[in-house]
Amino acid sequence: MEVKLEETGREVIKPSSPAPHDRLQLSLLDLTCPAIYVATTFLYKSTARESPEIISRRLKISLSETLSHFYPLAGRQDGLSICCNDEGVIFTEARTDLLLSDFLRNLSTDSLAAFLPEIEQGESAGTWPLLRVKVSFFGSGSGIAVTVGISHQICDATSLLTFVQGWAATAKGTTTSTCTPHFAGATIYPPPDTSFKSPSIDDVYELQGKCVTNRLVFKSSKIDELKCKAASESVRTPTRVEAIMSLIWRCAANASRSNSVSPKPTVMTQAMDLRLRIP
Repeated sequence: MEVKLEETGREVIKPSSPAPHDRLQLSLLDLTCPAIYVATTFLYKSTARESPEIISRRLKISLSETLSHFYPLAGRQDGLSICCNDEGVIFTEARTDLLLSDFLRNLSTDSLAAFLPEIEQGESAGTWPLLRVKVSFFGSGSGIAVTVGISHQICDATSLLTFVQGWAATAKGTTTSTCTPHFAGATIYPPPDTSFKSPSIDDVYELQGKCVTNRLVFKSSKIDELKCKAASESVRTPTRVEAIMSLIWRCAANASRSNSVSPKPTVMTQAMDLRLRIP
């Protein structure tokens, strides 16, 4: 299904307070990742008749406040470290006349590409903002798509979700421990030598031929069953995403062990981009 989005605004969102540190050293593990974005799209049904202007204002204010805690994301990469200069992140707005229900009914994996934040012409990996957000409003106030894209050299899938949880808590006016992250990567994994060069995406994945993307649909009742099975002493009430990610990761691990030859790294195993349809 082709989705026609009209971009209605683009601006830079800066942290509400200055960064407490000038620089963040990247670890060797960070820099072994190529300079790419990992992105996830969250689809929300509208439960209140608020205008796009009110929703957009709340998202921008809460994003600015959240960036004060996740301050490296508002900086820029400078060689083997992040310069925490509060330059800000890119916030793009778009709209479509399509209803969310119609989009979900005819959803294809190709149609999700329209919701990804675009890289502007002339930008290079070294000058990318580390975080991009694209908020798309569906027709007649039926729903919203929020896409968050973060540089893979500073965030993995878990870190991305930690940021989203912190942003959501701030937007709702609640407090959570995820709003106070600790940037300790370089203290756990040593920083690289100054001569180190990050690999390119082609060097890592050696992409040849066609890539296949699958869409996985889970019924609400099945997700509830997964949450019960995924509960443990350490995680008594897992979220929907945690339960489903646990299942997918277990299946991937079992499939990997069943192969006689170790598989090459893939986009799925390096950075899983999970998009859920919630009936």
